[in-house]
Amino acid sequence: NVAFTGCAESTTFQFVVVGGTAPYNVSTSSNNVAPDVVVPQTVQASGDVFKVQPYKGLLPPYLGSTTIVIVDSSLPQKTVSAIINCN
Repeated sequence: NVAFTGCAESTTFQFVVVGGTAPYNVSTSSNNVAPDVVVPQTVQASGDVFKVQPYKGLLPPYLGSTTIVIVDSSLPQKTVSAIINCN
């Protein structure tokens, strides 16, 4: 989990996916009015990076939490999550 003070519209968080079976699907959920920006939403290989920009297109205050869920391609699927807390 990530706790960050001073979030802004341009604040971007970078994550690296390792382990499990590629490709991986990334999704987010938050209470933001605009959807979170996730690039790419499909991570092709272990060790690859994806970025989350939770406040793109929103006005202050930039507060709250965003949950990130990564699901791999194994059977059964493995899932991991992280939370970004902006305060």
